[in-house]
Amino acid sequence: GHEPSLQSFKYLLRSLRKSGDTVRVETWFERLMQMQLQPDMDCVNEIIGAYVDQENLEKAIEWKAIAKRLGLIPNVDTYKLLIATYAKMGLLQDAEDLFDEMQKDRQEVPEAEFYALLTGDGHSFRPRQTVEEWSQRLLDAKIDIDSATYTAVIGAWASVGDATQAEDWFARMMEEEKATPEALA
Repeated sequence: GHEPSLQSFKYLLRSLRKSGDTVRVETWFERLMQMQLQPDMDCVNEIIGAYVDQENLEKAIEWKAIAKRLGLIPNVDTYKLLIATYAKMGLLQDAEDLFDEMQKDRQEVPEAEFYALLTGDGHSFRPRQTVEEWSQRLLDAKIDIDSATYTAVIGAWASVGDATQAEDWFARMMEEEKATPEALA
């Protein structure tokens, strides 16, 4: 018979994640292991993502630990899933700790969008101190800031009632010719 490949398992896990069936996602992951196929971090991310989609952070974090025991290294997508969920649930210190772990483990400067997960975008509450700290860390990182990140940071400053900072960030965005209509909304 035909032996399924790791790639076909990834597609299956992704489909099952979209269906929201965490039991099936885990069951098929176990089958993948039983077939002596070596899963990669993308496979584990589908399980983490399935739990994140249900806001079950405990299980998502548990699977991050399982990945490490399997000798897999969490990748950018792993951190993005977890940081975004922590931030969305208002667990900002946990999100910040994970951000710092990512920076330490991966020895690279995270993309601008990671900073926006922490500054917020004006649609989810962030204390002023958080917006201040993370927008400053974004500037200090000296990385290219894309339009979506600028828009999020402008929204975050507007949501804490600081029109001056929102205008300053918009001016920066204009200076870099990255302004979008959404930034003015």
